[in-house]
Amino acid sequence: MAIPAKYDKHMSDAWGMHAVWLPGTKFKVGDIVQRAKDKTFQKIGHLKEFGIPFKTTRSEALKAGFKSAATKVTFFQGGKKVSASELKADAEASVKIEFKRSDSFSLATPIGKVETIDNLLAVAKSTGQVPNWNHGKWHIVRALLTADGFTV
Repeated sequence: MAIPAKYDKHMSDAWGMHAVWLPGTKFKVGDIVQRAKDKTFQKIGHLKEFGIPFKTTRSEALKAGFKSAATKVTFFQGGKKVSASELKADAEASVKIEFKRSDSFSLATPIGKVETIDNLLAVAKSTGQVPNWNHGKWHIVRALLTADGFTV
């Protein structure tokens, strides 16, 4: 399985959402996207272009991080190996990342923001009124996790 597909699977498992690959790709809540063959999303429009109103809420995200099965992450502090939960913020630390296969990956993101569509049911009903809406292929960006930075 290619890295974008693995990354998407981990995002889906961890967050219940599909990933926009590559990290840093610009999308907005309310964008209409279509899945390409390489598992990325391609923007094809926005709800406003179809006259579909929506409301959003913003909140703080959780710290996130995950890795492929063939990736090993080890933390060191004070000259010894420690777990991520044992790391102390006021002491120097290091991390060692080992990739056991060429298609392995590790992703870490600091706390960021989450923006979600509040009235998703009303939005879904509105799409049913749009004559040329492609229900089988088009997806609405209903939530967006924005990291303050990321390490891949």
